[in-house]
Amino acid sequence: MSKKVEKTDCGLALLTFFAGVFVGMTAMLLLSPMSGRETREKIKDVSSDVKERAQEVTSKVASTLREGTSALQRKVYSIRS
Repeated sequence: MSKKVEKTDCGLALLTFFAGVFVGMTAMLLLSPMSGRETREKIKDVSSDVKERAQEVTSKVASTLREGTSALQRKVYSIRS
């Protein structure tokens, strides 16, 4: 699989993830039988979870990019040698 396809797949996966989070949070707010205070607490908890997951995804993407950069540098070095 080419690098361009991999980048597109990664971007699409991230977009899909965040779209799902948005839809889920919107549904929770609209369909929730909870009071305002309970809803705010739930939003706070969910947003904290989303923040954690986003940090995990960002970390994984950064790691993958570092590995790809390193592999590319090795390939360039081997071609030049």
